[in-house]
Amino acid sequence: MATNLPISQFPTAAFGELYHERRRIEEAFKRRKHRCKLESVSGLTQHALMVDVHAKVLADNLTS
Repeated sequence: MATNLPISQFPTAAFGELYHERRRIEEAFKRRKHRCKLESVSGLTQHALMVDVHAKVLADNLTS
């Protein structure tokens, strides 16, 4: 990661912490995407896609 921010205000350790937090969020999305099978959707329009995704997420939340 490269930045031109002053090191006095933004220490290197802060970026390490941010990276680890971001990694946990990405892993959570990956698990959700896999569990809900979001790679395959049944609709061809944007509205149908959104309905399908929301239904899968709701079903996953209800079963959790």
